[in-house]
Amino acid sequence: MNAGCRLVQGFIGAVTFFATPAGLITAAGLTDAALPTTASAQVKDVAPYHAVVTGDATPLRCADITGAYRVAELAKGQVVIVDGESPDWSRVAYPPKTGAFVRIEESQLDGSTVKLTQPSKLRAANAVSGFGASWKSLLNEPLAAGASLKLIETVKADDGTVQGYRVVAPDSARGFIAPSALRRATDAEIAAYKKSIGAPAETKPVEAKPAEPKPAETAPAENKPGPSDNSLLKPMTPEGTTPTQPPTQPTTQPENTPTVVEQKPVQPAAQTPPRAVGTLEALEVSFQKVRKEPVLEAELDPLIVEIDRAIEVTDKTKFPRRHAQLVQRRDYLKLQVDYRDRLRTLEEAKRRIDEARGQSQQRLAELEAQRVYTVVGQLLPSNVYDGKDLPLMYRLQAVGGVVPRTLGYVKPQEQLQLPAKLGMVVGLIGRASLDPSLRLNIFDAVRVDVLKAADTVAPASNSAPPENPPEPSPENQPGEPAADAGDGQPPQ
Repeated sequence: MNAGCRLVQGFIGAVTFFATPAGLITAAGLTDAALPTTASAQVKDVAPYHAVVTGDATPLRCADITGAYRVAELAKGQVVIVDGESPDWSRVAYPPKTGAFVRIEESQLDGSTVKLTQPSKLRAANAVSGFGASWKSLLNEPLAAGASLKLIETVKADDGTVQGYRVVAPDSARGFIAPSALRRATDAEIAAYKKSIGAPAETKPVEAKPAEPKPAETAPAENKPGPSDNSLLKPMTPEGTTPTQPPTQPTTQPENTPTVVEQKPVQPAAQTPPRAVGTLEALEVSFQKVRKEPVLEAELDPLIVEIDRAIEVTDKTKFPRRHAQLVQRRDYLKLQVDYRDRLRTLEEAKRRIDEARGQSQQRLAELEAQRVYTVVGQLLPSNVYDGKDLPLMYRLQAVGGVVPRTLGYVKPQEQLQLPAKLGMVVGLIGRASLDPSLRLNIFDAVRVDVLKAADTVAPASNSAPPENPPEPSPENQPGEPAADAGDGQPPQ
């Protein structure tokens, strides 16, 4: 790994920026702008709209934070749906058929479907490092137990053990893209996108026209003949009365007359001005700072975005050298991103191994604590197997018998601390193997517990040993070393 770091550092050491006049920067369309900082504003909900990816292999990330891992790479021209924005991030719906992970502990395979056995938020799938490095929860709210998800593939460990499943992410799954990598989609692009996913085309509602008012129907007046001297145009009055003015007809508006409402033109919402592109000098300063940061903490991804934006506005034919320098800087940062992702994967694997080792050791300790002793006896030094000419072993002698009896020999192990337990009654847990020549057991101990201290051990016989045992006479001295007193063999 250190060699890899030196190789990368050697590569970047060979890449150098040359002084560029400020006038050339202005000619290239670059303006001074501060680069984004580590902190980012919270993503806020917006009315959903369609956007188009503007760059090749644009990363879709699992969270709106610097250094979040990739869940997919989007192709140039791909259409996405945006429903959240901040100055640094756009929140988009997962493209169709994008995968997610579900753990084996919370799911059950049913043919080509995975059913949840308990509520789960799923895991955002790490596109680079796979299942083990997919630490981010995909959903804000867990799916209920019993929910069904379409299976993509079964995820297995190196030993073939099933760890979980890759499934098609639900519609509520969201990822994050840099706003600079998106633009608003046109109507034609939206229509083509909906056709590609089989979505029904939108139909505009037909505006209902108001019904034209019909004139009120009136019954025709009956024309009765009158005296010849009365005009039909004058009202008839009975004799002896004064004529009066005819009653005024009330003016009434016909029913169902449509009301005309004056419509004011809708003012378009103010567009947020695009972020300015960083100058070559500003990007170089930021590059040198990021290069000196620890790789796990460095702001690699935002700087790659800013350099990509500078590459897009730099005319390669007019400024080939500057364009090549920007590309070299970006390629180096991408190497660092890959190295960082691999390092995170290794750290995660190490953590899992340490966790598994701790669990195994705890389990072994529990099993050992539950075992009964293989043999119980008094631990004594051996005069035969003293480690000088023959291998070092300790004698295990029966306790409480009339005649001392050797039960077997215990092989020394440093962690058992057997010299400190000599003369004590011990309980031994381990494996016993019968030595055919000695006709005794040789014990490979796993654990040796002290049951009684040396001063409380009862003698093997009821009679006390003589204070001064008789010395053998010179003629009875054996020519060879005497056999161990407790080896269980009769004298020859």
